[in-house]
Formats: sequence, structure tokens, C-alpha cells
Amino acid sequence: MRASDLLGPQGPLARSIEGYEHRPSQMRMADLVERTLGHEGVAIVEAGTGTGKTWAYLVPAILSGKRVVISTGTRALQDQIMERDLPALRDHLGLAVEAVCMKGLSNYLCLRRYELYRHAPEAATAEVGKQLRVIEDWRAYTETGDRADLPLPEDASVWAHVQSGPDTRIGARCSFFEKCFVTKMRRAAENARIVVVNHHLFFADLALRGDRTAGGAVIPDYDAVIFDEAHQLEETATLFFGASVSTGQLERLARDATRALVAAKDGSPLPEVLRAAADAFFLALPRLREGNDRVPLEASHFSVGSAGSAADFTRAEPVVERDWDGATKAPRPAPDLEQRFFALDDALEALGAHCRVVRGEDESLAQIAKRCGQIRDDLGRITEAAIGHSVAWVSRRGNGLALGISPIDVSSILRKELFGRAAS
Repeated sequence: MRASDLLGPQGPLARSIEGYEHRPSQMRMADLVERTLGHEGVAIVEAGTGTGKTWAYLVPAILSGKRVVISTGTRALQDQIMERDLPALRDHLGLAVEAVCMKGLSNYLCLRRYELYRHAPEAATAEVGKQLRVIEDWRAYTETGDRADLPLPEDASVWAHVQSGPDTRIGARCSFFEKCFVTKMRRAAENARIVVVNHHLFFADLALRGDRTAGGAVIPDYDAVIFDEAHQLEETATLFFGASVSTGQLERLARDATRALVAAKDGSPLPEVLRAAADAFFLALPRLREGNDRVPLEASHFSVGSAGSAADFTRAEPVVERDWDGATKAPRPAPDLEQRFFALDDALEALGAHCRVVRGEDESLAQIAKRCGQIRDDLGRITEAAIGHSVAWVSRRGNGLALGISPIDVSSILRKELFGRAAS
């Protein structure tokens, strides 16, 4: 039976759902999706609200027998598909299908980081201790470790210290690997035929697949992919096929390094050296004017290590310095940005080397060393970028700043990494 027959006026949905509305445009879309899944290729659908697009692609995806990734524009739509649409189709059509929802790693509790944090000095404070007790109770019964199920406010400060992330995972060497919520999610996805993700996770995975040094994909291999809210793809691809380094990222690294070194009974001051170098470097970047959340940087800002680079990096005019929260400080002479860049690179190299020396069997320290190397690589990509194919920028990110580079045109990237990889 074709998907459009199941959705049609004489189909089982019309018979079992009171007030079911037959929609010819939904049937046409289902036929198109079904043909594309069966014969491979690309289909693009634009349809108005009320067409029933979600069921028009879910039914043929289930019937195809293929592993299909469904990528949505929002986590809310992921939840709708998993909690409403798939159960309804299962109940009314009797279509048994293994489906798994995968979210970005920051949505999941990291048991290793949780154990480290609950023994940290700040865990003894009243507010942090209260939040940790909620997490302790929750982790005893949660099956997924998904932040959405945690009975704490969205802005609970403790979550940033205990969440998983692409730069904090150790993998099979972690002592919590078998209990890990991310491990369980990935294993479930390996056995599922419908994998529901969001665009950010999909393109993070796509970028990892194209990077041989990154250590493998997040999403299991698939036969086809369906994008819901596909008009967002260009912007999302631009984000993930660039590179960025932020004050928040460096602060998390310094904080995690301090915690891991304390646990290893090592009192190295190198995390504080990194903090100071990061502060100095970001304060030397071209300033953001009021109301400007992002500004491009000129090619001359990124000639680190080339002839005349010191002159390029030194600003002759006085600069009004601002804290990351926008508070104005007194004018100061222009800084030597190149010198501060190398100081930050040296601090990352020194911290990484120290962690490798003292790590012993401690995989947390090995991960800190790896993160230092990854950030150094990203800084190198940003400062050595081929201007003309990419744009470099400084941006506000929360209360901090980010420095990054983005491709100007992602068409060739999408052609190679997406359309050349998925059959449908």
C-alpha cells in the first residue's frame, strides 16, 4: 500500500480518527517523498500551514524500510514528532517502527563531570549544593539524562558544569562509558530506522564526518535525510563549517583544567595563566560599537606570522576599551594584537603539555590536553584563513566575545558533504 493510500479518504486514518480531514496536497507530497526515497535523488517541497507535511514525510519514511534521518529546525519539533506524531501513526496504522531522538550533547548529563563537580569547593555552597541534590535524585530515575526532563529552571547555573559536550567527552576510555547517557543514546540510534535530530546536530555531525582528525560521526550512517524547515540549512551550515573561539569556551577550559589538576593533587598555575592571556587577547580585538552584535574583520587583522604582521596588528589610533558586558573603560593606546595572540597560543600549548605530563591514568587530564590542541588549531584556522573564501568576525556571545571565521558560500560544501553523501 502506498503512503498516499494510508493518508487518503478511504484509508485507515480516515476510518479511525474522528473528524479526519482528507488533504489532496498532503497525498501529493507523500507520493513525491515516496518516489524520492525509492528511486533516490532530491525533492524540495514548499507547502502552507495545515497541509499536514509531517505525516506526509513520516509515513513514506516508515514504509521505505530504510534508515532515515529526520532533521528539524527546533527541539520542540523533535519532541512533537517523538511524543505525538509517531505514536499516533503507530496506534492508527499499526506501523511498528524503532525511532530514536538525538539532541546535541549539551542536552545530556555527563556523569564524569558531575562526579568531578560535586567534589569541587564550590559544591559546598548552599545554592550549588541544593541544585546538585536535585540532579542526584533525578539521575537515579532518568532513562535518558536529557536536560528537558530535569526539574530545575532553564537558567540553573549548575548545568554548565555537568553537561556533556563535544569537547569534554573521553569516549570508551571513560570509567562511566557504559553508564553514559550519550553512549546509550548512540547505541539506541544504531538500532533505529527513524532517527530524529535537529539541524544543529546534523551539521555538527556532517562537519565531523568531513574532518578526519575529529574522531568520527555522532549520528549513525543513514540512507536518506528529510529536513523539516529546510530554509534554515544555509545559515546552519555556515555556522558549522567555520571555526570559532570564545571567551566562554576558554573560561570553561580553564575551569575544567583547574578542577582536574586539583583532583590530581597538582597546583599548577597554568589555568590562571590561560585566563589572563585570553582576557588580554580578546580585549585587544577591534571593538563592537553599541548595538552591534557582530563585526567583520579585515584581512590585515589576520596576517599573524607573515612579513609586516606586527604593523598590521598594531592599531595606531586610541581605542575605547569595554568590558565584555559593555561597560566603558578609559581610552588606552592600541595593543599589539599579534603579541597577545602568541601569548594565548603559548598558554594553551603549556597547559596542554603539562596535562600530558601529569595525567598518568587520568583521562580527564588527557581530554584537557586534547581541548588545548583543538582550540589552538581553531585559532590557526581563523588567523590563517584564505580571505576571499571566508569572512572573519568578532561577535558578542552572551556576556563574552567570540572570534570566528565562516565560509561565504556553502554550496560546494553542501554538494560534497551532503548531496554527495545521502542517496535521497
